[in-house]
Amino acid sequence: GAGSPGFDILACPSRVLPSAQGEIRFRCEPAGLGVQSAVLGVTTNDADESTLYWSLLCTGIEESSVNLIFSDGFD
Repeated sequence: GAGSPGFDILACPSRVLPSAQGEIRFRCEPAGLGVQSAVLGVTTNDADESTLYWSLLCTGIEESSVNLIFSDGFD
């Protein structure tokens, strides 16, 4: 999708054995506000599903700051 440059793959196994699990870790750092989307495609050697796809979404929000004022005399 249009927001895919904001997605980075952090870890992905190069091979997953049959009947085993693999973990793909990614991060999203959106460049703008609103929903960012991408599609992750993983190629397999399964004749029925040679490529698996997942939709990725994250939301860019406005940065905010908080000013805290402290004073003596808290009870």
